[in-house]
Formats: sequence, C-alpha cells, structure tokens
Amino acid sequence: MLCHRWAMRWGGLTRAPLTGRWPFASAAQLSAVELHAVQAFRRRAVVDLTRALEASGTGVPQLSEKLRNIASEEVTTALGETSGSKAGCGNRSYELCAWWKILAPLLGTSWAVHRSVAVMRPPVTALAGLAALLPCLEALPKANSGLTTLEQEELAFMKSSLKREMDDASDPVHDSLHGQEKAIRKAYRNIARRFKRNIFDDQVKFEFQMRVLNLAKEALMKGDGLGAEGWADEDEDEDENATKGPGRELPGGSRSSDDISKQIHGWQEFALEEGIRFDDPDKAFFIGHTQHGYRDAFAGNWSQFLREELSDLWPAASGLRYQVELDGSASSEARAHSLRLAEQARQLAREALAEVAGFLHRCGGRDPPLAGPVPESGNTAAWVDVHLKVSRNLRTLFAGHSTALESCAMGADRETRAALLELNLESLERLSSGDGLGRVDVQQELRNAHSAAMAARAMAVPLHCQESANLKRTALERLWEEYHFGPLVEEAYPCDACGLQGLSMFLEFHIGRNGELLVRRAEPDRTVLRGLRGLLNLQHVLARPAYMSSGASSSDDEAPQHSSASWREAVSDVEEAVWKGIAFPELHTAAGQLMAELAKKGFQPEIIGAMMEHPPVAGAAGSTLPQGREPSDVQAPREPRFQGMSIPGYNMKPVQRYEERALRMWGDEEIEEHWDPVRLGLSYIDLTSACDLPLQVAMSFLSAALWMWRALELLGDNCGGDAWLDMYIFEDIWAAPPASKRLAMQYSLKRAIFELVDYAGNMAQHQLLPGARLAVQRISYLLLRKVTDRFGTEEDGQKVKAQLKRFFAAARVNPLWSPPLLPVADAVFIDILSGRLHSAFLEKLHESETKHVLPYAVPEYTLYEAALLGGSDVNVTFARYDVMGALLQDTHRSWADVEAVLQAGHIFPQDAFGFVFGRRADPLPLMADFAAVRGLRIDLATGHASLLLARPSAMAPPLFSLEDVAAVMALKDTEPLALMLDPPAQKGAGMPEYPHHPFQRASVSPTDGGLRVEETLLQAALAVQQLASGTEVSFRPPFPTRPCEDGLCRSLPKAIREKLQPIRSLRTEAWDVPSRLVLECPRIPYWQEPSGNVMDIRFGDPRLEVHAGQPLRELNEEEFKKWPVGRLQAALNQVEKELGSNRQAELPALEKQELVDRLLRAAERGLLIEDDEETGEPLVRFSRRLTHHLQDIGAEWPHLARMVPFCALRAAGLILRMQLQQMNQSASEQQEGLKQASEQHAKGMQQQQEEGWRGVLAEVHAGVLRQQGFVNLDPMKCFEDASGRSFGRCCSVGDYAEECWNGRGAQRERCCRGETRQKVDQHLLTSVAAQLGSVSSRRPPPELLIPAVEAWLRNPAGGTGGTNSMALISLLVEEVNPEELMKQQGHHVNAPVQKLFADLDALSPTAGIKGLVSSGQAGSETWLPVPALSASGGRRALYGTVALSPQLVHLEPDEAQAAREHLQKHYPGTWVHVPMENLSHQVLQKDAAKRAALQAQQSPNLRAIYEATQLINLLDERTEDLEAGKVPTASRAVAQISECLTGWRELNAQEIQQLKRGSHLQLRRKQSEEPIEVRMEVKLLTTGEPSSQYLIWEVSTVGTSELQYFDLLQTDLAVSAPCNVSRPREPNPSNASESAASAASDGPEASEGSEDFTEVPRSETTEWPGCIEAGISRSLEGRGLFVNLGALGIERGCFQDDCSHSDHFEAVTPAECAKICKKISACRQWIFWEGNPSTCWLRHSLSRRGSAGGALSGSSACVPPDEDDGPAEPNLFSLITSKSGTVPPALWHERDLIGTLEEFGHLTLAEIKQKPSSMRQRTALRAAAEASATYRSGDAWLSR
Repeated sequence: MLCHRWAMRWGGLTRAPLTGRWPFASAAQLSAVELHAVQAFRRRAVVDLTRALEASGTGVPQLSEKLRNIASEEVTTALGETSGSKAGCGNRSYELCAWWKILAPLLGTSWAVHRSVAVMRPPVTALAGLAALLPCLEALPKANSGLTTLEQEELAFMKSSLKREMDDASDPVHDSLHGQEKAIRKAYRNIARRFKRNIFDDQVKFEFQMRVLNLAKEALMKGDGLGAEGWADEDEDEDENATKGPGRELPGGSRSSDDISKQIHGWQEFALEEGIRFDDPDKAFFIGHTQHGYRDAFAGNWSQFLREELSDLWPAASGLRYQVELDGSASSEARAHSLRLAEQARQLAREALAEVAGFLHRCGGRDPPLAGPVPESGNTAAWVDVHLKVSRNLRTLFAGHSTALESCAMGADRETRAALLELNLESLERLSSGDGLGRVDVQQELRNAHSAAMAARAMAVPLHCQESANLKRTALERLWEEYHFGPLVEEAYPCDACGLQGLSMFLEFHIGRNGELLVRRAEPDRTVLRGLRGLLNLQHVLARPAYMSSGASSSDDEAPQHSSASWREAVSDVEEAVWKGIAFPELHTAAGQLMAELAKKGFQPEIIGAMMEHPPVAGAAGSTLPQGREPSDVQAPREPRFQGMSIPGYNMKPVQRYEERALRMWGDEEIEEHWDPVRLGLSYIDLTSACDLPLQVAMSFLSAALWMWRALELLGDNCGGDAWLDMYIFEDIWAAPPASKRLAMQYSLKRAIFELVDYAGNMAQHQLLPGARLAVQRISYLLLRKVTDRFGTEEDGQKVKAQLKRFFAAARVNPLWSPPLLPVADAVFIDILSGRLHSAFLEKLHESETKHVLPYAVPEYTLYEAALLGGSDVNVTFARYDVMGALLQDTHRSWADVEAVLQAGHIFPQDAFGFVFGRRADPLPLMADFAAVRGLRIDLATGHASLLLARPSAMAPPLFSLEDVAAVMALKDTEPLALMLDPPAQKGAGMPEYPHHPFQRASVSPTDGGLRVEETLLQAALAVQQLASGTEVSFRPPFPTRPCEDGLCRSLPKAIREKLQPIRSLRTEAWDVPSRLVLECPRIPYWQEPSGNVMDIRFGDPRLEVHAGQPLRELNEEEFKKWPVGRLQAALNQVEKELGSNRQAELPALEKQELVDRLLRAAERGLLIEDDEETGEPLVRFSRRLTHHLQDIGAEWPHLARMVPFCALRAAGLILRMQLQQMNQSASEQQEGLKQASEQHAKGMQQQQEEGWRGVLAEVHAGVLRQQGFVNLDPMKCFEDASGRSFGRCCSVGDYAEECWNGRGAQRERCCRGETRQKVDQHLLTSVAAQLGSVSSRRPPPELLIPAVEAWLRNPAGGTGGTNSMALISLLVEEVNPEELMKQQGHHVNAPVQKLFADLDALSPTAGIKGLVSSGQAGSETWLPVPALSASGGRRALYGTVALSPQLVHLEPDEAQAAREHLQKHYPGTWVHVPMENLSHQVLQKDAAKRAALQAQQSPNLRAIYEATQLINLLDERTEDLEAGKVPTASRAVAQISECLTGWRELNAQEIQQLKRGSHLQLRRKQSEEPIEVRMEVKLLTTGEPSSQYLIWEVSTVGTSELQYFDLLQTDLAVSAPCNVSRPREPNPSNASESAASAASDGPEASEGSEDFTEVPRSETTEWPGCIEAGISRSLEGRGLFVNLGALGIERGCFQDDCSHSDHFEAVTPAECAKICKKISACRQWIFWEGNPSTCWLRHSLSRRGSAGGALSGSSACVPPDEDDGPAEPNLFSLITSKSGTVPPALWHERDLIGTLEEFGHLTLAEIKQKPSSMRQRTALRAAAEASATYRSGDAWLSR
C-alpha cells in the first residue's frame, strides 16, 4: 500500500528505507530498569530516578542519551495540542483581546529591561529540566569551572575535530552506544597521535592540547554535542549495479576554471611575500586564533547593521534593533540610552495594563475590585498587585462563566475565551520571571491561570461547530485515502474555527495527540502530515495570538516549551514538506498565503526570532538574546533530491551525469586516487559554460566553493586527506618550506572561496528571481560563516556583514528562509518551488497595507523585477510606474520634484505626454546673445579684465548670454566642472537594495554653479544618455519611455542616425562598476597676442570628446604607423564604404606609407576613421562615432552645442583665478620688498625734496636781489668757468660752501658781495615768507617762518649748528613718513589685485538662483528617471557624465594663424570686449530689465502688460514705504508709467509740433471713448480768415490708409504716442545686452570680424548714483575753487585748516561732497578721495580726466535726489484747479467732467488708481495726467 501510494504521487520513484529519528523512542527498546528510570523522569521524581540510575547496568552515558531522546519527544509532543477557532477575539471582548495582545509582549520587555536583561530568559525546557534532575551525572565544564576563554574556544574546536575524525573514519557508523564510544576513542587516538608527532618538542603546548582533547573526549562520551540527529547516516546506499551515464566532457582549452587556477597561484605568491598566517607565535597558541579579531570586527559590523540599516531594510525585523540598543556596555552614553529605552518600555506596559484594568472594570470585573488610583511609576509592587487583580478578574469573567448581565463575557465564544486566557497566562509567565520574581502570590496566580487556560481549551465544542468539524474531518479522510495531497491541502487551508477543529481531529487520529504516531509513518505520508500539522498550528495563531507562547499551548501533563521552539516546530513542519515538493503547487500557495497573513497580523518578528539564521544579538549587560537560530551546516551535495523527476521541455540528464562522473573521479574520500576536492571544485566552475539557467551557474560556483572549503578544512585540520596538495602549489614556491606552502594554499583557497561566493551572490542579486536568490544568498552566507569561523581575519567582518545583508534582503520577500542545498541538476526545482512560494506570499501581502512588514517599494519592485526577468505576466510599463511611485513615497519625494529638475533648461517643445514634439528646438528658453568665446584680456597694471565674445551670425547661432558668462566665471573652485548621472546610493533605497532601480541620481561639482550652469550640463548629459541607450524618457510624470528614434532622435539627420545606432549590449556584468559615457572638454587651443603690459589670450575652438572613461586614442600619423597593413586596409575600406559613389578612383596602395597617407587625407576631409580593435567594444565604438558627429548634432541640439562656449568660459575663469593668484603672490613679494626699503626710500625722498627746495631758494634769492636792483649777480665773473658753480648754488644757499669755496672766505665775500646784499626791506621779507609758505605743503606758521627767511636772506651760509638755508628748508620741506609711504606704495601695488578680485567677487550665478541638482538637503539625492538600454528590455542602464576640465594647449605661430583664419571664417559676426565689471549682479539686473522692455516693444499687448506690471511693482513698493512710515522719493519712471496706463502717452503742444512723418499716433475726441490709430503723413500750413494762418496735419488711418486732416492742437482732441519706457537704443533683440557689451561695431572692419577693438564707452546718465565715475579723477592742477566753506557749516579738512578759503574739505560720503558742490554756483566738478579721513575737492571747470584707484568723481549735476519731505499729496480737485479755483481750458472738453469731480474729486491720484476701472475713473486719470503736464514743474508729488 505504501509503495502504491508513493508511485501514484511521484511516478515510480523508489523510497528510502524507513529510519526512526530517535533510536530509543519506543518503550519496547528499554530494559525494565531503564523503563523504571524513564517513568521516574516523566514524574520528575528525583529520588526514584537516582535509584534507577544506580541499578542501571548500561552506564550513565547511555541512559543520559535515552532520557534526552525522551525529553525531545516531549518537546515535540507539546506542539501537538490543537484546538480553538480562527474567528479571532470576537463580539464584545474584541477590545479586551486587542489590549491584552499589546500587553503581553510589552510586559515581557518591561521585565527584561527592569532586570537588566534584553529579553526574558527562556522558560525551563525539557532538556534544562533533565540537567537539573540528574545531579548524579557528570557535566561538562561550564564557564565558571575554571576554564579560560582561550580554553573554551579550544574545547569547542577540539570537539568539532573529534566529530570530523569520526565522520571521516572508514568504519561505518554504528547504531549502538558501544559503537559510538568506539568511534570516539578511535578518533581520540588518531588526534593524539598527530599531536605527539607534530608538537612533541614543545612540551607545554603538547600538555595544553592533550588536556583540551581529554575534556572534549569526555564531553562526547557523555553525549554532549552529538546533535539532534545522532550519528545515524540517513544517506541512501549507492546502487553499485546502477548504470552510469557517460558524463560530459568540456572541450579542451576552454575550461572556465583556468582563470581561478591562475589566481590561486597568484594568491600563493602574495601569501608568501606578505607573510600571511592564521596564527601568531607571540600570542596564546591554538589553531585559528585570528578568529578573535574577526569576531570582534563582525560583532561590531553586525551591531552597526542592526542599529542603522535593518529597520529601513526590513521593518518587521526592527525589533532586533531595539534589543541591541538595550546593550549599554559600550559606553556611558549607551548605558544611559538603554535606561531611557527601558523606562519607555516600562511606561508603555503599565499604560496598557491600566487600560486593560479599566476595560475589565467597565466589563463587570469586581472580584477583586479594580477601582482606585493608578500606582506611581516607581512603585513596582503596586503594579504587580494590579496585574494580579487583572488576572483574577479575567479568570472570573472568562473562565468562571460569569452570568452578570453587564459582563462582556456573555458574548465571548470558546475561541475568544481561550485567546484571552492564553494571553493572560503568557503575561503572568513573564511577570513571574521579572518584577514578580520570588512572590508566592504570583506563582499561585500563574498556576491558576494555567488551569484556566487549559480548561478553556477543553471546553465542549458547540453542537453546530462539532457537526462542521465532523464534515471537515470526513472530507480530509476521503482525500487522504485517495492520495490527493493537493486537494487535501486546499481543504486544510483556509479553515474557520470549526474547520480547524475537524483538522485537529483528523491529525490526532493519524499522528496521535502529541505526534507520537508520526514516526511510524512512511514517506511521503509523514511529510504530508507534518505539513498539515504546521498549517493547523499557524492558523491557530491567527485566532489566538498567544497560542505559541510558553505554556499556552501545553497540556497539563507536558512540560511547557519556549515560544520560539513552538514557532520553529510549526514553521519547520511546513518548510519540510514545501522543500520536498509535496503537494505542489497547492501546499506552496497555501504556505505563502498563510505566512503573509501572519506577517500582516504582526507575527513576523516571532517567526524571525525562531527561524532566521542570523548571528546572536547582544542584549543588556552583554547578554546573548534568544533570537534566531544557529546557522545550519552546509556541505557540498552528493546525491540528487528529486531523482527521477523531470520538467517538460528541459533535459537535466547531461548536467546530472557530469556531476556523477566528477564525484566518482575526485569526490571519494576513502580512496586517495579518487579524492581531490580542489579539482572537483574546479570541475564545477567548468560546468558553468554548459548551464542553461542563471541559477545553475550560481549553484555551480557555490558547489565549487563548498568543495574548496572542504579542502581548506582538511588543510586546517592537518589530519590527512591532503595528498592532492602538491598538485596545486605554484612552481615558483616549490622551494618554500612545507609549512609555508600549506599556509599559502590555505590562504589561496580562502580567497578563491570568497571570490566564488561573491560572484554567485552578485549573479543572484541581478539575474535571479527572489525565490532562487534566497537559496543562493543563504548558502553564501552560511559558507562564509563557516570559513571565517576558522580562518577569519579582521578585514573579513565587513564582507560577511555585506553578505548577511544580502541574505536579509532576499529573505524579506520570501515566506520560508531555509531552502535546501541541491546539486546543480536539481537547482531548477528550487527555482520552481521558491517561485510559487514567493509569488503567493507577495500577492497576499499586496492586498493591503504592509508598511510594518516591508517598505512600500519592496513588493512593487519585486513585481517589477519579475516582469523584467520574465518571471511574471505583469506589464513592465505599469510595474515601472508603480515601483517609481513607491520609491518616491518611501524616500519622501514627489513626482513634482523630479519633474522640476527634468524641465529645467529643456528647450524642445513637448506634447501632452511630455515627449519631444517637433524637430526644432525652441530658442526662447536660451535667451542667448552670443555665439562663441574668443579670448580674454587682462591689464596687469590696472587689474581690468574683459572677455572677447562673438556675436551671432548666419553661420554661428546664439548659444549663451551674459548670465551664462557670469554663472560660469563665478565658480571659485578650480576642480573640473562636472555633472554625473549615477545609480542611486541613498541608504535603504539605493542600487544595492534595488539592482534594477528605475531612477538615477544627479550630482554636480562644484555646487555653486547656479541654475543656468546645472540645467545646461544636465540637459547635455541626458541627451547623450538617451541617444546612446536608444530610449527617450518623458519629461512629465509618470515619465514613460519610448524609442528615441520616434521622438528626440528623429530631429537628427538620417545619415547620423544610421551611424549612431543605440548600444545593444554592455560587456561588463550588471554588478560591476556601472558603465558610463563621458562628454568631456579635455583641451582648448590658445595663443597670445603681443599687447605690452596687457595679457591678450585668444582661444581656438574647444574640442569635445565622448569616451567610456578612458580618452580615445588619437588617430594620427604616429598611431597609423603602428598598425599592421591589414588593419590599415580595413580602416581604409570602411572609409571608402562611407564615401560610396563619391570616392575617387585610386590605384591600389603598394606601400604601407601609402595607406597611412590615404587615411590622413581622409581624416583631413573630416571622414570618420574607425579602428578594428574598437569594434568589439560597443561603448568605445559609439564614443568614436558620437565624437565625430558631435558638431553636426550640436547644430540640431543647441543644449549640446552650448558645451563649446561653456568650456571656453570655464577655461577663461580658470585663467583669471590663476592670474589673480599669481598677481596676489607678486604683490605680496613686492610689499615685502617695500617694507625692507621703506626707510631708505623715505630718506631718499627727503633728500630729493631738500635738493628741490635749495633750487627754489636760489631762484627766490636771485629774484629778491633783482627786485632790489642787483641786476648783475656776478659782477666779479666768479662763476663763468665750467666748474659747475653758480651764484645760486654758492651764494644763495650755504649747504655747498665747502664745495664752492674750500675755506676761501675772502673769495666768497668778493663773489657774493655779502655786506651789500644783506639788507632786505621788511615788506619784501614778508612777501618772500608768504610766497614760500604758500608753496610749502607744511604751511609753517609766520612767527617761525619770517625769522628764518630773514636769517637766510641776510646770511645764507651762516647759522648755529647748520646753515640758515638748511634751517629754512627744514621748515618748508614735507616730512616723509616711512610707514605712510609704504602704505601708499602698497595701495598702488595692490590696486590691480583688488580690482580683479572685486570684479570676480561681484559675479553672481544667475542672480543667485541655486541649481535644482545642488539645492537638495544634506544627505538627499536628486533623482531622475533612468533610460534603460532599449535592447536589454529595461535590465541594463548606461550612465553619463559631462565634465568641463579644459587644459590649455599652446599653438605655434603658424598654427595660431590658421586658427585665427578659421575663426574669422566661421564667426563672421561682430566681436566685442565685455569688461568684467559689466558682469556683476547689479549690471545684469539692469540688463534683464532692458531685455524685458525690449521684448515688450515687439507687441502692444506685451508692452501694455509689461508697463502695467512695472507700475504695479513700483506702486507696491511705494505702498510698503508709506505703511512703514517712509516718504518715498520722487521717481520719474512712475510718472512716466502713470501716463502710459493704456500703452499710449498723451502729447503736449510742444511735442505735437515736433512730430515727424511716419509717427504712429492715436487720436481721440475727449468726449468719446473710442480712439483711432493713424500715421502722420505731412504737416500743412493753411490760410483761413484774412491775415490768419493755421496748421493742419494730414494723417492716414492704420489698416485702411484713408487720408484725414486734423488740427492736432485743438483742445478737445487728445493726441497720444506709443509709450517708450526703458527702450534700448537699438531695436535689434540680439543687442539687448548692449549696456554690458556694446563695442564700437560700426564700420566695415567691425562687421567683418576685425580684431581692432575699443573699450565700451560708459553710457552717460545723470541719475544718482549711475552718474558717478569710479576710478576716474580730474587733475588737481590749477583749477581749485577756493570759497568760504565755513558759511556752509564745514569746519574740518580745509586748506591750512582754514575753511574760510579752501578748495577741499573733509567729507564722509560722496553724497555730501556732491551736495556741497551743488550749493556752490561756481562749482562744476567734484572729486571724492577715499582715505582716513576722506577728502572732497571742488573744481570750477572740467579738468583733464585720468584713471585713479579709489577716486570717485562727478559733475555738479550728479547729485543724490532731494530727501526733503514734499508737500502732502493733493486730491484730484486741488490738482486740476488753479490758484483761483478754476479748471484749465484744456479740460473743459473732457466727457462728464462734473460727474467725475463729484465722484473722484476728493480722492488722491493713488486712491483713484485703486478704484475699479470705469469711464469716470479713466477720465479722472486723464485729467490728472493733463494737470501733470501743466503743473509738473512745482509739484514733487506728481512723480510718484
């Protein structure tokens, strides 16, 4: 019957022999004494058990093993109790159930932190009880038994060594205890023998190892560490008679393992060179000690992962983060944080308890009473009392069958009562181990609660439910008997409460109440029944949350087990059946949906705690928490799991035969000739080329890694089985010692394992569906844990953590997390089984909100990924929209944020879907004025700099504006200007979590480029990216895609589109560094024009290049000569193919040089030359072609063409920054030199001044003598010789006496005639003194000066202590201060530096608007949709970079001449110099206003809108000033706009007289509202009455050309002309920026691109402060205006401190200077010098202009506006009436003037403008405008 059942289900597969799980589970196998001992154990009778042990003849170890088996059976039986319903809490008790569900876990947490432990200690399990009840059994040494940490580590290792030795033994494993002991002793002897042989010389080490080995042997002899499975071998015996297939041989020379073999050799050399080893002789000795460093590193990485990453990755597992944060052992801050968390948890638990107590009170709970105040927070005993009262009331209400009418228990059914009482029991269990520890009343209440829970579970099932349960059981029995396992599972899930009762009855019949009959079942019945049991228990949890809790699901006669064990058993039951393929697909669908239901109900944390194979979590005080389970063991698979099964359309036999043959050849450890794990691992790598599925490839790599791990394990044990070692030692290290070679091989195998695991993990992450991915990532993680546990080093901690993160990421989207390790041939079954599990799980989760289970984007992304990889029928397009929206929601972004970045700078028109519409770009968004950047000019003497820009022409379209120039030049960072498009890297939402991310992130460097720079770079990067990928992305949400050739690329010429076919594939793997294309400007040619002290740099055309990360090779003559002839011929053939019919007929080339010359000629003609070596690299080939056609593409796509001038601007900016740095350094050096020479320089200047005064004195002395009549100064002819002497030198001053007379006093007296010429008239003396004093800058006082002059004139050479002339000179000469001199010279030296620095600092990127890419918050990324490669189906993406990093390439003279001619040919437009000061923010703002005005002039409607807007803005500003209490200044602009409310300005009589032919006018009768537009033709003088003449104007009506005649001077006729507010001088739109760049472009030379340029003259203006000339001074010679400044209140800084007669004074500001000049009628010019103090100079006429740093000058008309308060603004009546109160005649003909005055006469002009538009309101405004023209001269308020 069993064989028949198996055959029906699996189609003829043979069954494995039945083996019992526990060898001594049956009582029939026990002796009488042993049976007595077992019964005593079950009664927990310690005395009886001790007597039974004394009477036992089998020995303590054997009986210990038997009792352990029985205890394990009891643990299994504890989960067999099945009862209850699925109906939840139900009825009126729902609220109570919900609160109690919250209370139970919180109480546990509160107790945990209160007791300084992370979570509660596990309750006493059967095994723990066994250890406590067997005092006579010897136990293993515990942590407090004297063993050090080193000894404990060595003990664990030695036990594992003994187990491996027993597993490797050739003797079969015995089923008896005697056989086990024999195997242990044999393994012990083998290891001891090796110890003696290897470490006998080191007696200390030998004794240590033997001691640990003895402890390990004793532990194994006592049964410790044998594991749950014992020693039984469950593998099937190989059928030696079975027919083996021929296997598969791969072609020779094509083995995939060659690369890893070479790497193994390289790693061996590295290990020897670097001295790699896994032990350190300086530290305590034991094998694998480096694991200490690894464990510390991994523990740190694991804790960091839990704290920072896990919550975002998997919200359901965030409880682990809470637990690890309770560990406060790291620091005092961590301890304080853990205490805060503990207090918060305690408070939450008590709040929940208070809510439950209040609800029970309202529900009728009165026994005991629950009324009263809430205890204080710190009163733990009082809270325990409250908890006990709540428990008693719960038992009274729900277990005591309360009949009170007000009781809420009246509506509670059986399942609700059981659920509440189980929750109560769970909370009491935690209370008894926490705050209630040691209290008798708590223990008593716990026993009562357990009895109540059991009673509730044993309650009679209602009759109607019993009938439903019987029907369910009957249906299950029928399906069971018919072997319909799939329908059986569908009948078992889902079930209601009654159905679960029937399922429980069915299972109790087949496996017993506690599962004791399950062991008697054969396969597959046993697996099916286990699966049904798991489904039953898990469904019970949905209705009764505490069903799996400790004691809640246990009966009275069985020991309670921990909830984790209950969960683990239930999930394992289902998992065992699922991975065996039982009842596929019904069971897998049911399992996935049921696990999703549990996750949505909040039970996934419990499942994670029971089933997840993660490392231990450190809790409070460093304790280890009972979370997760120990990692499973992984061994290379040897036998197929699904042998005999097949998949339609897929042949697994070849791969299976290959594996069988490889195992026979190299996988037999018993036969040395057939044992080579390394070769076996390499054979699996060779198998990858024959695999059809990505999962098979990944499993092949993992199988290879597992076999290499086995080899590494053997080398580490040094226990033999390594005869293959020498075969893989690199020949270069054969001479190394054996120990070194072994160590090198260990290191190389470890590196190979890591490489293979990493490759398999990457492949799973990018190419496998989530189910198959989980299998690969789990095996990879478990394998790395095993490797690093023995051979781990500190740097491995991060690698294992990264793999663990991958495992978590794969597990979160799967319901079951332990898929088996299968051979490569069976891997497809894992793909199928896990795929159905995963899909069912995600579909169920997707039905409702699951934020607490997974991030929003995870389910959406999983569906999207499945659609991409072909594993789902979901539409890829819509799945992409969903995952994009979910990612934006998870990261707190919006669709609008992404759209705003995409739309910035977009210049193509768009259709309704956001795709490019049309083939031409819209030039309006660019607002460009210039076509190219041609050079840079820097005046090194003054610091003035200017740019040479080319105006647009027919050949050179406009590409950039002055705003663009300012934005690029303002960049201070000298790093390359670049914008990168990369995969997202945001924590929890980046490419590592979502490998096929639909977004990309944009980043820019430097970040201060502003909006215009960023949007230009972004649009260029997107254009290259979309062109290369062949995918166009919409600019509007949800950003759909379409082929680029259908939209954006269609605007390119057909020939270019044919050449630039999208990239179809990438040669890199998806997990490698992302492929990208780089649009770079690597260099720019330049030359210098000779210009004296001016640095005049000219630029050639910048070169743009596209490459794949490495610059393209230059295809020049030198490169061509390196090519072989065949390569040259292939390139030439490609050129001829491109030419087609246009190629010239040439003779075949006979020499290689001829081929080179032809290719060079082709390159000069601009033809594309491709290299054969580049054709194999898609990115390089596309880059070469795109670079070649870039200029033609730029003609169609201006956003790409803009990169050329932007590159030149970047080069100019870098030059200016570097030149500023050099000038600053030079100025610093000059200042340092001036500082050292300042005193000497001052002394020289002093001497120079003295020498000058000597000459002055000589002239004055000669004049005095002549005035006295001494006409002949040299009557004695003393000075006629050529000796250089003169009368003035020798007689007028005495400083040259020694030189002139050489002690000959008599001769001096004779020649100078001293006595006769010493008499001076007093009046003349005073006049001379006044003359000298006025010339001297020191202005010596007369009382000192006159005596000195008198002494000098009487005796120039005389004097005391010096000559009289020198005494006089000392009074007259100006003192030179060395510090002041150095300051003045330093200012002169620094002036050019400061000027250039100020100009650069004044630049502002696009009016200060920050770019959208760089404007994100710190840590936030800018996301954009990524265009995937069209040929990859959306699975691969190509990223892009735009980089402007120009390197200057100097041109030789002949090259410079050729470049100059090229530029003049291609840029025939005007070239202008734009000074740097004209790029400042203020200037650009004015230019923008003029640009707006110019655009407004193109249309009357736009003009009216512009003027109205400008008026509103000005009026708003004035209103704000009035509200703030400020009096606004007069503004002509407002008055001008107020006259132009309708776009027309009414003319006065004088303006009408000046009209010219062709003037555009508007005529309106003042009694009418309808105007007519006319054009003036001619003005006629006609004769009227005798002797009277008058003028008439002939006009033509616009549109009809009808001639009419009007007297435009009639008062009832309003004549208006178009407003011209802020009209630029030129009407050409391209010259809108002429205020910033208006070169002398008139004349033939300028129009032809001449390079003779003049600086732009400053536009004259009288408006303050624009009228001020900065850096311009007027000469101070001879034009000073000396006036009485004291009358104007000036007292300081005047000439000789006399303000009654001075031409200068001390002024604080230029405004003060200008105002004083305005008050003086004779003043024509003022100059303001900044200093300390500042000085104002007044001039009575215009003097010569000159440049002077720090000077400000202006004419007398250049004054600030009058700030005095004007008269109060009158109303309309006061405005239009004269002093006599009459209305002017000009207004008599206005329509309804009386009504207008009645309605608006009392209002001011501002109030009238705020009134709604009406006929009277417009009449009032016209009347005010007319009055403004009549009375404007005296009314300041009219200009507002």
